[in-house]
Amino acid sequence: FGFPAFGDKPGDYMKVEQDLKGFTERGWIDFSFQNYYALLNCGFRMRPTAGTASGVHPVPLGFGRVYVHQPERFSYNGWVQGLDQGNSFVTTGPMLFVNMDGKRAGTSFKTDGGREFHVTGTAVGGVPLERIEIVVNGEVTRSLKPANRKNMDGAFETVIDEKVNLSESGWLIVRCYEDRPDRRVRFAHTSPFHVDVAG
Repeated sequence: FGFPAFGDKPGDYMKVEQDLKGFTERGWIDFSFQNYYALLNCGFRMRPTAGTASGVHPVPLGFGRVYVHQPERFSYNGWVQGLDQGNSFVTTGPMLFVNMDGKRAGTSFKTDGGREFHVTGTAVGGVPLERIEIVVNGEVTRSLKPANRKNMDGAFETVIDEKVNLSESGWLIVRCYEDRPDRRVRFAHTSPFHVDVAG
């Protein structure tokens, strides 16, 4: 982690973790998420992507990645289109495959009133996961304790199967964090699902 004092100071409302040097690694990630969530709350339908900054930030190439769902064969145009549609997740470690009502991340749901949505999927880590969170309009509305069952590849896997009520327009993402013995922060984060409630 290389930038404890990089960029603007967080707003007091953010309550991000800091120490005497500035941001902790967890605080920096939380600060970044909260800034992204503020933009989503302003109505900007932005998709997350990833970059390594290797050579500036002390991480290896490919440390921050974005995975895009490719239902057919891989193609550059298909990948870019899927990224633009938000059919993706970003990660620095775990893998996160999530649907809402059977639809991929990036989907916009239109409804006449608030209703219940079914969030399903799997979170997979090379080490056990610490927690899985469902975030609605910038607030953690559900924190799940991962099952961390070893799958046939030896990875730690948790099934996600949650019902979430959304009563107004907004967005929902799922994120997860690994429980690493070195206390470094590794996460995965879906693109948003958007809900447009009439009126």
